[in-house]
Amino acid sequence: MGVGGATSSRRPAMLGGGICALVVGAVLLAVGIWATTMYVRFTPVYSDIECRLWAPQLQPGFSLATGQVDLIQKTVCHNPNPYSVNFESSRPGGIYVGDDRRRVGTIKEIPASKLAEGKDANITAKIAIDMLQAAGGAAACILGCTVPVFFENNLDVDIDADTVFGSFRAKRAYSKDCGLNVRIQTIPQIRIELGSMTCEDDWEQLVLSEVDEGTRNSSPVIVASAESMGEDEDMEQAERLKNTSLGSAMGVGYGLGAVFIIVGAVALFRWRRSRDEGASAAPGAAIADEGKANTTKEMTPKIVAPAAGDQRETPIQAESV
Repeated sequence: MGVGGATSSRRPAMLGGGICALVVGAVLLAVGIWATTMYVRFTPVYSDIECRLWAPQLQPGFSLATGQVDLIQKTVCHNPNPYSVNFESSRPGGIYVGDDRRRVGTIKEIPASKLAEGKDANITAKIAIDMLQAAGGAAACILGCTVPVFFENNLDVDIDADTVFGSFRAKRAYSKDCGLNVRIQTIPQIRIELGSMTCEDDWEQLVLSEVDEGTRNSSPVIVASAESMGEDEDMEQAERLKNTSLGSAMGVGYGLGAVFIIVGAVALFRWRRSRDEGASAAPGAAIADEGKANTTKEMTPKIVAPAAGDQRETPIQAESV
């Protein structure tokens, strides 16, 4: 077999190898792109979660006979992270009344809430206040009274995330001390009015506004900051794991992917060049074969028959060209 035949036999291998290399390279590049997307999505591993405390809403049903005022306090939290976060209140918040902040109860009915990725969630708490006890008896509120009410907003942020680069967990407790003035009017009819809610990090900084000052537009905010969550060892480990695993995936995907694509492109280029050379050499080979056949035919010896009556042996002569 000649050189052309050997090259021709290698063409299918070059074609198949080139296609396989391109496919593997494309898959590796896709892995690199996916790892990049995940890296951007989880950088940083944790972003601040803001919980806005809305002013309590008065529930109907107050009477001087019971003296109980029911308030509903709603907290709205936004989760910007690419995983869900659990909210709960493991520590019941106290309810206090008066300037000396006498404890009269606890905030109840705070259900656990799961905050989906990129979504908002409402956390509702019920605040029950015995206004007659707080004001010192029913007689004190016959003509109306104003009672300062204080309460604690305790919120636990619990992260238990399973991600593409591993799982991690972190938990932090946050607290805000809040208060507002509650005024009961009995003349000409019973009416409850609420002042604006104010929240601070501790009681000493808390200054309540009067009911007549109107409702303020500000809403206190609890921020579950990345700095506080970053103190957790699991969070630090998750950051390192993300950088290591996704960084390696990007390096392997882009690096080997580019190598396989180059190898595949070179193999296909050589296959095409070999095919083109084989196609151009085919007409010349056919002409050479035809000329060889004609030469063989012309060199074939011819037998000359003797004349009639000639009994001599006639030698076989080759007809010269």
